[in-house]
Amino acid sequence: MMKPLRTAFVLIPLTALALSGQFVNAAQLSQAFTGNWVGTLEYKDYRNPDLRVTLPTILDVSPLGAGVKISFTYDDGPGKTVTGEDHFTLSADGKTLDWTGVKEKTPEIFTVLSLRRDAATRTITLVAEFEGD
Repeated sequence: MMKPLRTAFVLIPLTALALSGQFVNAAQLSQAFTGNWVGTLEYKDYRNPDLRVTLPTILDVSPLGAGVKISFTYDDGPGKTVTGEDHFTLSADGKTLDWTGVKEKTPEIFTVLSLRRDAATRTITLVAEFEGD
């Protein structure tokens, strides 16, 4: 059975992004993502669904066409470092998000549930959903 996967991003700070309106276009989102990021990757523990797994993660995000290239590295346990690359492109109308890994044979198209910005906190919040395993 396919289950929806929801993902949320909060980008802070957005020093290079003018936050004059509420609509966030693809170019603004790409600009906000671009840079080096350090944080955590968090997901549901597949062995115990009541728990969450949190892993230290490093992202290097650079422009790529109308979107961005996300190169990631995370620590997946003692002696296991995972690296990879994804491409992330918001559609011109802001309704879908193509977040496809380089090794995937078919695109992973997410439906954008919410994409908003808050001028007071200088943040963009993106919530998207993808149905899959």
